[in-house]
Amino acid sequence: MFNYGNVFFCYHTEESKAFDKTIDHHMLVFVHTGELTIGTKSKTHHVRRGKCAFLHRNHTVSITKQPSPDGEPFRGIFLVFRRDFLRQFYGQHPATELEQRQIQPLPDVVSLSDVPSIQSLFVSMIPYFDTNTKPTREMMRLKMQEGLLALLQTDERFYPCLFNFTQPWKIDIGDFMNKNYMYDLSLTELARFTGRSLAAFKRDFKQFSPLSPDRWVTQKRLEVAHDLLSSSQLSATDVAYKVGFKNLSHFSTAFKNRYGVAPTQL
Repeated sequence: MFNYGNVFFCYHTEESKAFDKTIDHHMLVFVHTGELTIGTKSKTHHVRRGKCAFLHRNHTVSITKQPSPDGEPFRGIFLVFRRDFLRQFYGQHPATELEQRQIQPLPDVVSLSDVPSIQSLFVSMIPYFDTNTKPTREMMRLKMQEGLLALLQTDERFYPCLFNFTQPWKIDIGDFMNKNYMYDLSLTELARFTGRSLAAFKRDFKQFSPLSPDRWVTQKRLEVAHDLLSSSQLSATDVAYKVGFKNLSHFSTAFKNRYGVAPTQL
């Protein structure tokens, strides 16, 4: 991964790499070769060679980088729009009537594969994959600005999305935990995503559950796994991954300790 002023050129030569990612900043993604799979709670998006997608900040996704079926390794470009860059851009461009209108929010992931202005933006950066010449930060900053302008011209919903600078507010811990138990989030990330300091999160979590956050997550995963194994045709392996376990041996041991039987027996 090479970072040139928040423009990331990513090379991945292994068969595949899967991980959970907390999206702290808006992100525009282009797949040069290989494939990128982005999973949200409601949908799985497949971004293939030559395709683009926009990722909304303040949520968690499951990401898999993998070669294409013909063996091309994953290579992609990520434009990361941080708040300070967006604030500066916003200050240089006059406000529009869009600020005064009620506009439907964007989904967590937006496919942008057929937008010519965005396609041409990334095509102009592809040569940097195959040269020893590094792009300058000044050049990449211009590309970032070009990306913002392309998004704003593509869909009016990007305006309130990109230029919303309000601070996070407290959200219900129980609701958040029940919707996101399958992701591997640190205490710091849990605090940030619920709009709290770390100390405030620990204090408020005690009111939600007598268990520690780690213990609560494990118990919740086991409960959901038990329900799925009892009511669906999913295998124990599929269920383990679905509820957030990455280690099958750990899942089997924890499940048997809680329910007295191995998950495969259900």
